[in-house]
Amino acid sequence: MKGLKFANEEEETFNGQGQNRSQAEIDRNFSRSLKIGIVAMMKFATENKFDKIYEDIETFKAFVHFAMSTVIARGTWRLVRTKQCVSDIFTIYDEALALALLDNSCDDWNKINADRDQDDEDIGPGPTMAISLTKYTCYRMKMGQKVRLRRGWSVRGVQRYNEFVQLVKRVRNNRTDFESKTCDNYKASTRRGADTDLNLNNEDDEELQNVYAETGIEL
Repeated sequence: MKGLKFANEEEETFNGQGQNRSQAEIDRNFSRSLKIGIVAMMKFATENKFDKIYEDIETFKAFVHFAMSTVIARGTWRLVRTKQCVSDIFTIYDEALALALLDNSCDDWNKINADRDQDDEDIGPGPTMAISLTKYTCYRMKMGQKVRLRRGWSVRGVQRYNEFVQLVKRVRNNRTDFESKTCDNYKASTRRGADTDLNLNNEDDEELQNVYAETGIEL
């Protein structure tokens, strides 16, 4: 996906001078970029290839928007995302937590998406705790002669978090360009991506299908 551009897409100017595209086009391209990125992000999470999230700008932006933004206060995120780069907003440990949460819940999100594809209607708030597919925060443990359902991070979950800390430390210094472009996108978009509609219309669907075919991403 690296370096891909949408059809008829031109270089964006974010300083308000020389822009030859309407604000609506800028907002729409930002939303479409997030749509592509979230598909790739979930693919990499499912395949346990979290390092690949940092290899593509669309996937990185989706990770920031849908995962990292959840580990700080919503009001704080809305206030600072147009003024500071990601590494200035989130600590290494914040980012590792976002990765751990994504890893923990990716099976649940895949099930929600699969159910939506089958029913094509609102499917409610998602899996209940009793049927949750989370990897590290809902598990069964033998206690004496009984097996009980435990809630909270398992030992493996804590280990996984520590692994993500090391991953973030490795990649942080190599993504300055991605961070600056992500901040610029929030500055340029009047919608700020906050209410991004992930439902695809026919035109989006045709173009995204071409991207999926080129990149090997499966719906």
